[in-house]
Order: sequence, then structure tokens, then C-alpha cells
Amino acid sequence: MSPVLMAAIYLTLLIAVAVIILKVRDWMSALFYRIRNPPALLEAQRQSFESRLRAPDWRFYESQLQRPVPPALQDLFSPRFLSAPALCLGETYLFLSPIDAAGLKENWVAPGVVPFAYSEADPIYLKPGPSATNAVFITYHDGDDTEELAPSIEAFAAGLRVAT
Repeated sequence: MSPVLMAAIYLTLLIAVAVIILKVRDWMSALFYRIRNPPALLEAQRQSFESRLRAPDWRFYESQLQRPVPPALQDLFSPRFLSAPALCLGETYLFLSPIDAAGLKENWVAPGVVPFAYSEADPIYLKPGPSATNAVFITYHDGDDTEELAPSIEAFAAGLRVAT
């Protein structure tokens, strides 16, 4: 057998072993995930999230914002938007987030703010402060860059549509 053929056989075997190892590792990871997160636990977490989402704590949010909660933001938590699987603002897909004290603790990307929505893992929020505007911001988790999504919550709500 020629050395080139032997090298090709060894290389093929190494690649096959690597693929098998990775497939077994993926299978084991999936198995451990299912063991740690049985369907009943996942369903309970989903129901808890939905319950929090449907009952925003406006008093808490008003104290967090240090100003009245804009009516346009309160309207976002109506059945029209809550029943949507996803929402879009231009090309940005997002979903609403519970407004409560737990939401403040869960937000690790932009500490000190309570997001009312997320796009991927990026919080969408109003900046707190009695003299802050109602401009809508997003902070990106992969670089901590903050960008204004809309000049006001009213403009944000007007541009929002249900994703299809």
C-alpha cells in the first residue's frame, strides 16, 4: 500500500472518530439537559414567566423610573401584544419582558434598569431619572454598546408590529 493511501486512510479514520466523539458528546449534553429540566419544570417556569408578564408591577416601575409610566408603554402589555409570539420593530425581533423587581435582578446587561422587552439577550428599556426622556434604548450584551431605538415610547409603539 502506498504511503499516500495510508495517510488518507488514517486521516479519514481520525475524522470519523472525531465526528463520533462530537456526536456522543452532543447526545450526552442533550440527555443531561432533559434530566435536569424535565417537562414539568419547564412548563412551571413558562407559566411563571407568563404570569409575571401579564401582571406588570406598575408601582414598582414608576418608582424605578422616578416618573410616571407612559401610557404607550402600558398599552404594550395589552392582549394584542401579549398574545403575539414575537414582535418586530423594523428588522429587530423582540419579545416583551416582565416588569417587576425580579426583572431588575435578571437584567445583567444594563444594571440598574428594568427592561420591558428583549431582542435576543439585549435589553430594551427606558432610562430612569425624573428628567430623563421617554426615548427607548437597547444595550447589546456582546459589547455593552447602547443605541437609541426610538425617540419616544410612543414612536416605538407606533412602529411595533406582530411578527409573522
